[in-house]
Amino acid sequence: MILPTITPDKKSEDPKEGPKSSTARKKTRPSRRVRISHDLEALDQGQGAAHALDDEAPMNARSPAKPSSAPKTPPTRVTKPKVQNRANLKATCLGRHKVEQGVVRWYWRIDRCPTPQNGLKTRETAKCLYATVEEVQAELEELVKRGEHRGALAKGDSQHKISDLMLMEIEASKSEWARTTIRGIQNYHRIIADRLGDARVDHNAGRRIDAMFTSLREEGYARLTVQAMVTYLVRAWRNQVKRGRISLPLPDLTFRWPKARGEGAVRYTPPRAHINQVINHLKGEPQLVVRVMAVTGARVGEIGGVRRCDYDPVTKLLLVNGKTGPRMIPVDVSIQEALAARADGSTNPMFNCVPPPETKRWVNHKLTRACRKLGLKHFSSHALRRAAIDHLYETKVEPSTVAKLMGHGVSVALKHYRTPTDESMRRAIEGAAMGDFSGAAVARRSALAHLSELLKDEEIQRDSKAWNAIQNAINCIGRVGADAKGSQRPPVTSRPQPDSITDISHTARLGQEEQAPRSSTPHNAPAPAAALDTASPPRRKPGRPKKQPVAPAPPAAQPVNPKRPASPVAPKPDPLPASANAPRHTAPPAPSSAAGSHPQASAAPASPKSRGRPALSGRAPAKAGDSRSPLPGPSS
Repeated sequence: MILPTITPDKKSEDPKEGPKSSTARKKTRPSRRVRISHDLEALDQGQGAAHALDDEAPMNARSPAKPSSAPKTPPTRVTKPKVQNRANLKATCLGRHKVEQGVVRWYWRIDRCPTPQNGLKTRETAKCLYATVEEVQAELEELVKRGEHRGALAKGDSQHKISDLMLMEIEASKSEWARTTIRGIQNYHRIIADRLGDARVDHNAGRRIDAMFTSLREEGYARLTVQAMVTYLVRAWRNQVKRGRISLPLPDLTFRWPKARGEGAVRYTPPRAHINQVINHLKGEPQLVVRVMAVTGARVGEIGGVRRCDYDPVTKLLLVNGKTGPRMIPVDVSIQEALAARADGSTNPMFNCVPPPETKRWVNHKLTRACRKLGLKHFSSHALRRAAIDHLYETKVEPSTVAKLMGHGVSVALKHYRTPTDESMRRAIEGAAMGDFSGAAVARRSALAHLSELLKDEEIQRDSKAWNAIQNAINCIGRVGADAKGSQRPPVTSRPQPDSITDISHTARLGQEEQAPRSSTPHNAPAPAAALDTASPPRRKPGRPKKQPVAPAPPAAQPVNPKRPASPVAPKPDPLPASANAPRHTAPPAPSSAAGSHPQASAAPASPKSRGRPALSGRAPAKAGDSRSPLPGPSS
């Protein structure tokens, strides 16, 4: 084993060997300084290492030499800078400073000073920062450029803080809100005050509010929480404008929460029949509120905020104040009387319901209970607005008119209220008659669709004039279809079944009218003027109707029907009642004999079945136009 070599220090010498001198050191026991050299490579090769080590070398040869630190040069003596002014901004050095890479940066406080122009009562701190004199001067220029110095109030600017608007709203509505609602708004106020600080109500408030809500979304706040804060802040701003505390209207906010997956789906819009069932089920004040919403299409918050002075019974106009501003809505006849009874000109609420913003919750609760009891699919209060807009579009109202009535733009209506559904696309294809390239079926389909609804109306069925007009329209439609096919069809005189009207092949079903019961109008009577058409083909000559199969009659003789339509043949002599199954003769009767002639000369020949029967007398004279075959008269 090779041991490390111990080498004595070169500078340590034995004082006994050296010459004596007066300046010699005092005899002391020398301290032997040694260093241990570990040559790893020599140890691996089996060789020793006997190298003298320098005193400046590190104690451990395996570790590198430590770098020497740079000499610290203390900075030159500096003095506290003076106050820097720019407009009404004042930057004051507070005395604290720090040195960064030989540069001294002082701690500054930038204040807004009160002036007669800006209306400030006390000094306000705008910003605090570490900066040099040049940097703080550049910061003052930037603040003045952005308008944050508030040198003079612009038109509409106020000294109220944005966060204080919510506190002012709490003080005004404390008696109406629940304790939990007030506590929640106070929490929202603390969050907004921490982010906005001393931000005032001015023309730059919209940009600050958008930036605040964007930061809340990025920090991970829930969507409903941020939306609730937006709702209460916007409501507080608008209410303070109404009360006259601030004059600047609410700026347009560009903050929008990005849509998540699954959003933008088609909302359920109930049919009008379901809405009618719900309205009839409700009673009292909920029934009136839901009816007004369904008829006007207004928002639930707009209806909840209507006052008694907002309805004019003379002009029949209702004033609503929504999120897009006030607008006038014409009122339908069905609700004019109910609104006029309450329009006393006062500022009291029109409806005895929960005031906004709780009106939506109250109406949705009533609708949910009604739909559950009726077994209908649930729909919300806003579905009434969608149903009203759909009905206006389906009745061919102009989109601009619908947008003005509903208080939004045309693009908003087409994007959010006219989303195509499977049912609407199916009705569009059926009504457009995509397989008919002649272009004539479109008008017929539209007319038949309206006729099918009219035929189901009981009021029209009881009105004779309206029913005759519908019959004439059906005859015209049938003749148009007959002309296209080159056929001849008689006019319709009986009431057709509604099922035949709803079918698009109505022309083919008009032939079934011939099997319907015959009306009391004679066939040789002139047709109505509205049903005449000079271009139509000639109709069948008037005559005896088709022979119908008759069921066997009882053996008893049947009386003569006085309401039987007259036949165009000449009058005949006194006939006798014949059985129901007796054959009818089409041969003209013999002319009547002159006075004094033999009775049998004027009698018609008897039928084969009547020969050998006893003659009957004392019968009433036959009516003109009777087509029945007479029996022989009495023999002389």
